[in-house]
Amino acid sequence: MIEKDIHLTDKQIEFLEAIEQYPVTFFGGAKGGGKSYGLRTIMLIRAWSIPNLASAIFRRTYEELEANHIRRLFQENPELNQYYHKTEHLLSLPNGSTMEFCHCRTESDLDLYQGREFDDLGVDEVGQWPEGMFQTLRGSNRTSKAGITPRTILTGNPGGIGHKWLKRLFVE
Repeated sequence: MIEKDIHLTDKQIEFLEAIEQYPVTFFGGAKGGGKSYGLRTIMLIRAWSIPNLASAIFRRTYEELEANHIRRLFQENPELNQYYHKTEHLLSLPNGSTMEFCHCRTESDLDLYQGREFDDLGVDEVGQWPEGMFQTLRGSNRTSKAGITPRTILTGNPGGIGHKWLKRLFVE
């Protein structure tokens, strides 16, 4: 890994520890709580730490990915530009790990990911997703690699079309 000081808040460290322990984790809270930064930074840490890890960060639109993750990732880590394939929206690290930036606006967009395997599946603002779309996407959170346990890593604000199903899964 490139030597770099990465700073996480106490809540982001708690999120990282939960990710290491549980197959599905959710970091929720109000806007400005560091959820998106935590998601991309933790996923980057895992990609650098686990060789050949295939990860993806999803948002509903590519514009959201660009504004909330891609642009910020390279502002925070300009040394990663050399590993980024812009036309593929793919970060390919020297250890064989990848981080893909994916969007899924409609149910038909799910077909773009049919048959894909993501060891780490990150969904930012998962409360914007209908439960059925999320569950279909989650079917891609699997691996055939020995020694890797798939992780679903979620963030979200209160409210939205997914509020009820997220509350059912993570609160009740």
